[in-house]
Amino acid sequence: MINSKRKNKLNYFITGVSSGIGAELTRQLVDDGHNVFGTGRRIAELLALQSELITCTGKFYFEIGDVLDSGFLEQAKVRFEQKFGGEIDVLIPNAGYVCRGNFTELGSADYKHQLDVNLNSVIRLVDLFMGNIKSNKGQIVFMGSMFATRSLPGFSAYTISKVGIKALAEGLFYELQDSGVAVTLITPGFITSDIRNRGSRGIYTQQKLEQTPQFLEVDTKKAVSVMLKGIKKKKHEQVVGFHAVLLIFIMKYFPVIFDGCYRLYLSKLSRSAGSSEKQ
Repeated sequence: MINSKRKNKLNYFITGVSSGIGAELTRQLVDDGHNVFGTGRRIAELLALQSELITCTGKFYFEIGDVLDSGFLEQAKVRFEQKFGGEIDVLIPNAGYVCRGNFTELGSADYKHQLDVNLNSVIRLVDLFMGNIKSNKGQIVFMGSMFATRSLPGFSAYTISKVGIKALAEGLFYELQDSGVAVTLITPGFITSDIRNRGSRGIYTQQKLEQTPQFLEVDTKKAVSVMLKGIKKKKHEQVVGFHAVLLIFIMKYFPVIFDGCYRLYLSKLSRSAGSSEKQ
């Protein structure tokens, strides 16, 4: 149960706060007076974020490490408990990346790494904090994807991981109902983020590794604001972006139409690439 003395100041544990959605979640939460304990792998970005938030009413602490290291997750939990006495209100396993490539181009190691980062580390983290969350009647927020609805060529590894997240969120939603623990699934569409600049093992590159229709992209700040509204209301699922709502509906109920439109889009991209090469 949330301590009455801090009912308007919650404690969040978020992974993957070095950049992108994780960093923006941290900014908005700390600026709003909440406390965030974050994890990430890139010290320069974490120090810059800490410096940016130093005058905010909320507090930001971080631990540097990799979510694939179970020892690191246990260490981060100990540090969190030292700072906040184990009182966790919201757990957000946000760390993840997109493994790109057709099945014949990837190996089993690529699929394993994608699942280890995007799914298995989430399961470990939730298991690690479950006792704290139950005793505090807190909330678990899962980061899904609209493409958990339908897999696309070159993204099967990523889609498998997000289908797993969706299944986990839906299962825990019902399993934890009587315990007072809320479970929220965030389902983003195309968000302006550096995730498209990260390769098959999460390594950053200057060039975008995938092209999305720019008019569909939702600004990170706006997208995170929508996410936080859904989290605050403890919604079962929060879809981010009107285009995501529309695409999920079409993928579910009109898959033939979606496939036809997607083929046209790929054909257009192919022609554009061919024209660029000739120039």
